[in-house]
Amino acid sequence: MKAKFSEQTLIAELVTDLTPVPFYQRPVYFLGIWFLLSSGYFYALLYGFMGHSLNGLFSMDLTSQISVALVLAIFLSASLLGLRSGFPGFKKTRLNSIPAGLLLLWGLVFLSRYFTAGANHATDYRFFSAQDFTCLPCLLAFSAIPAAFYIFALRKLAPTETRWVGFIALMAAGAGAAFCGEFYCLIESPAHRIFAHWGSVVLVAFIGRNLGPRLLRW
Repeated sequence: MKAKFSEQTLIAELVTDLTPVPFYQRPVYFLGIWFLLSSGYFYALLYGFMGHSLNGLFSMDLTSQISVALVLAIFLSASLLGLRSGFPGFKKTRLNSIPAGLLLLWGLVFLSRYFTAGANHATDYRFFSAQDFTCLPCLLAFSAIPAAFYIFALRKLAPTETRWVGFIALMAAGAGAAFCGEFYCLIESPAHRIFAHWGSVVLVAFIGRNLGPRLLRW
């Protein structure tokens, strides 16, 4: 004789078999760890390896200071948005376009300086030079370690919009590396800054977008 198997029995067995899913700490904890490690890494990279400090900011011209402020804002906003978008059920809003908008504005600052300096015959219009191919791979390499940490941590949050999260996460890592590049690079050519510095952040972000579904699989 077969035993009766009611819905209540099935629910009771499923409830007893449930095991708690470990959560990767609290969001505030994760964000604090990310800022602590990434800030320490970029400062050590800037001060220890490159031999520069943040005091160089005061010797820059106004355009360069605006550039530094914008790339720092990209790093902070992309880091915050990456954490927010890492949870399941994430919905895109207008606030999500802030890092990309700041990235576009940063590029426009370089572009305006490019044409303004060109009108005064004070700039080099060559986009491809030996210096470009020195800074670009360096900035890509500098962003690799924070990008790997951020991707590893975001996997614990179970993101569903993997392309978007990969795009934002690696934008944050690339912006941090570009922030260091604003201090150690001695080339003031706007063409170089557009191609090597701004271009490195765009390239890293789109690498994250394309690899997001693979890297953020959970």
